[in-house]
Amino acid sequence: MSVNRRIGMLGRVLMVGGMLWLSAIPEAYGAPEGLPPFPWDLSTSLALAGQGNLDLAQAEAATYIAEGSYHRSLGGYLPSLGASYNFNRSGRDFASYIAEWGPVAADKGASNSWSLGASLRQSLIDLPTAYTIRSSKKQMASARYALKAAELDVALAVTQQHYALMYAVKLSQVANEAVQLATDQFRRTESLYELGSVPRADVLQSRVSMASSELDLISARNTVRNQQAELALALGLPSNLEIIIDTTVSIPDLDRIWDETELAEMAMRDRADLLQARIDLRAMQDQVSSRKWSHWPTMGMSLYYSKQEETFDESLKNLDANLRWGLSVSLDMNLNPIDHFLVGSTKGSVEEAVWRERQQKRGLQKKELEVLLEIRQAILAWEEGKERLASAQENLTYAQENLKLQKALYEGGGGTLLEWNNAQVELTRARVEVVDAQVSILTAKASLERSVGQKL
Repeated sequence: MSVNRRIGMLGRVLMVGGMLWLSAIPEAYGAPEGLPPFPWDLSTSLALAGQGNLDLAQAEAATYIAEGSYHRSLGGYLPSLGASYNFNRSGRDFASYIAEWGPVAADKGASNSWSLGASLRQSLIDLPTAYTIRSSKKQMASARYALKAAELDVALAVTQQHYALMYAVKLSQVANEAVQLATDQFRRTESLYELGSVPRADVLQSRVSMASSELDLISARNTVRNQQAELALALGLPSNLEIIIDTTVSIPDLDRIWDETELAEMAMRDRADLLQARIDLRAMQDQVSSRKWSHWPTMGMSLYYSKQEETFDESLKNLDANLRWGLSVSLDMNLNPIDHFLVGSTKGSVEEAVWRERQQKRGLQKKELEVLLEIRQAILAWEEGKERLASAQENLTYAQENLKLQKALYEGGGGTLLEWNNAQVELTRARVEVVDAQVSILTAKASLERSVGQKL
């Protein structure tokens, strides 16, 4: 079999293998049941992330934990009701004995006794507990905002990973096209060599170029598999699931001009993590008030009711049923001045709460500045992506025409194989630049939406 035929067969095998790999669903691993059919678009990936992402599951669990803490804090102000019941039965059998006289007294019998009681306790004035309840309620709302912020973070991460997989697949397609070009070049060079038009060195050089392009294709396919595993992890799916996505690129309106001031106002108003930070600050302020009011007295009320009855046999009937009830109001206060003003748990807890409040206030200010920076960076990335796409499309048009020219010159004897190879390399590079610019625009828009906290 001639070299030309072997290379031709190799080229056909690579082309068919590449087409099957890019279009068919891999059967190496079984896909979990209940998944939508391939290929998946971005909305499908986001929907699956909302169902299976483990970070979201943890954030949702945190909301229930905060709700439980709030319900527990209510116990400090809710009435406390208790009840008790006791029953006792005792027997007796004794006698008095004098040696000279013998038995002089005896008593034998049994007795039953029971008691029933109930108590009610209620806090009347307890400002530390009241502020603790307010703080717990705000923390419950904070956990819900944290869940919304986690949803936005996961949406951005999944969007970026979806586009990263799209980028890898398109680069694999570019690498496959480069293999086809290199294979075609090798065939043409071998044919010209057999006709005596070119030296054998050109054949060897074209063979090296073809082998290099095949290695690039293998590397590109491995990159696709890695990106598939990363996307599967982001969706909460097994990493061995080879996900097939829709690689159709839908470029948004590039003529749109973003108003940075308007976007900043939207972010300050609607962004979930900012709302969470603000309500966390208010919750800490309530904690400060709770610690400070611990210096002051608390007032409580208690009500009790009890009844006891003892039933004796016929020999003793001098006890009857009795009933007791009472109402008391208590006032409690810590009168230790050292604990209040110098050192101790009260003084330390107040200082700790005050500095935590200041820490959260500075954290909120830093977060607001970071949001403004994120918006500016996303807008700059959008503008840069627009310019890169326009430049890359022009370079692609030039590279396509230059490849045709260099191929014609080489076949006509007016060019060199090196110039033809360089034209192929430039075409591959131009295609990669177009894909990179497209993905950068899509990623920049996703980052801008995350910075603002809503769809744009």
